[in-house]
Amino acid sequence: MTAPPVLLLAAMVLAPAVAAAKPPEGPRVIEVADLAALQARARCLVAKGPRIEQILTTDMGSPQEMMLFMEVEPPTRCFRNAPVDMPKVHPGATRGAIIEALLLRDFSAIGRRRGAHVATTVVRPAVDLPRTQKWARAHAAARSYESALLAVGECTVRSDPTSSFALFGTDIGSPEEKAAIQMLTPALSQCLPQGFEFNMRIPAMRSVLAEAAYRVSASSTQQVGG
Repeated sequence: MTAPPVLLLAAMVLAPAVAAAKPPEGPRVIEVADLAALQARARCLVAKGPRIEQILTTDMGSPQEMMLFMEVEPPTRCFRNAPVDMPKVHPGATRGAIIEALLLRDFSAIGRRRGAHVATTVVRPAVDLPRTQKWARAHAAARSYESALLAVGECTVRSDPTSSFALFGTDIGSPEEKAAIQMLTPALSQCLPQGFEFNMRIPAMRSVLAEAAYRVSASSTQQVGG
């Protein structure tokens, strides 16, 4: 039976490559125009489908993430006619773009809210059951690596909150973006565990830092009484 169009779209847009024990390899060429278009679609989705903020309660690439996208996106039509190869820019690109849009919607700096609302960021336990032991090991490795990346990202944001947030005021692929990443290099290097392999390109790093920035910001506002 052919999958519904919405299911196919969600799978193409959201599903990342399953990571092994090392960082996932990206494509040879990342088109700035593709990333910019993806960001525009993500901003549209956040504006028209605010419930998409629940993505922060899911793991990257999980069935929960995909189901949420399937429920929220169709009425907004923000990803209608999206190119099939759009998600190939890097695993988690769509998630990162959505969370960056949420970050800029809700915060004007790390921990500084624009209004009263902050999205929930606690990840709910996954309910998917692996079908094979091989799949289970690969899935566990992917989640472990993603969790480690997010921990490094959160450490970086806490170490240099000003430079971290400044990154999201730059255009993708711009000299300003590159300079912002260079400003974060000392904090990032300080946060890397010994022996942890980290060779992400800037677009993937930006996605990780966006999620880390939202989680750190949400946590800091809760600690001071919301």
